[in-house]
Amino acid sequence: MKQPCGQIVAIRGLVVEVALLGDRPKVRELLAMQEQPDALLEVQTFPNPSTAYCLNLTNNPVIRRGANVMRTGAGISVPLGTTTLGSACDAPCNPIDGKPAGEGPRG
Repeated sequence: MKQPCGQIVAIRGLVVEVALLGDRPKVRELLAMQEQPDALLEVQTFPNPSTAYCLNLTNNPVIRRGANVMRTGAGISVPLGTTTLGSACDAPCNPIDGKPAGEGPRG
């Protein structure tokens, strides 16, 4: 299991404040909760060197103060090609319309 890179210290609506413990993630990098990897946060900005403001992409109610988060090393990516055309997806690009997930390269 990956080591945590930070801990959630505050939640204001969909904005989550994370106290960073080690290397700073990149802007737009996804962070995942250690206990619930499908609960994703996207890094938006750094008000200081040890804090990140993130967007709760999945609006997942399991996100809570004190929870550890891990770096994923990736940002949001969307499948490219005709399989994605006309499909509806959520913020992390998971299908929400009952159609299969897009295949092929992601961009």
